[in-house]
Amino acid sequence: MPDPSIGISEMNLYGYSNSDVMLPLAMDRAIEIFDDDHTIYLLHPDDSESMAFDRDEILSHDGLYGIERQEWEARLDFEALAESARNSEGSCEAKLLYSSGDRFGICQIPSGIDEARNSRFASMRELEAHGLSVDRANYELVYTAPFSEKMEALANRDATLNEIYAKFNAEYPADYNGRSVSISDVIVLNLNGEASSHFVDSVDFVALDGFLGEETHRAAVVEMPAQDKESDKSDTYSQVGNSLNDKPPAAPKTKPTLAERLAEGRRKSEQHGQNGDNKAKKREIDE
Repeated sequence: MPDPSIGISEMNLYGYSNSDVMLPLAMDRAIEIFDDDHTIYLLHPDDSESMAFDRDEILSHDGLYGIERQEWEARLDFEALAESARNSEGSCEAKLLYSSGDRFGICQIPSGIDEARNSRFASMRELEAHGLSVDRANYELVYTAPFSEKMEALANRDATLNEIYAKFNAEYPADYNGRSVSISDVIVLNLNGEASSHFVDSVDFVALDGFLGEETHRAAVVEMPAQDKESDKSDTYSQVGNSLNDKPPAAPKTKPTLAERLAEGRRKSEQHGQNGDNKAKKREIDE
């Protein structure tokens, strides 16, 4: 119903019975819907109606109001489609990557993808042992949101990842419909205008190079809190090979910026030119 404060029975008692065509409204709701560019009708006790052309007619009417059932149902259909579009994965991903301010996203492998059953809850070591990789096609972006005040106050990316991991294993936000963040999930950060993706491994986070494009992985650079290491040794998800490495992994190399790549290109070009000149001089001397 467009107005929960009034029902069909009250409209019938008022004297208007054409509920197949019209749905009842009280004044405040009629004004609100009129301001949303919908047509409002003034209902009369003699089972008739007249169209309201302005707000003054609605305010001066001493009775009930109505909106055509077909128009209201069309509005509900439109709102459902709009909500679906807002919550579609493409829309959420665009929001994650292109919205202003710091945001994060959580990607998980859904249970309905049979092709990915060997990847779900698998550590990086297990994936590599089976010749598998972290494939974006197997994942769904199940949640995205702006950084909380606590996350904004954290000093670095490492602390932010640990905060998200802890938050989504303890007290979920009301609008979160995914499962607890665990091994094989991917956390995407859009921090200070730079997006980065991080695979949740057995004892650390593995930085993924281009998770939203071509998939490769780099060495782990973030370690989970000590208490999480102990819990990850359990067989909750029948994990294997989750022991700590003897040596900590090396820090990943960062991608060169566009300016650095241009500078390197100029350097190589100049070097090539110098080598060409030297070869020409050598030929002259030999001759």
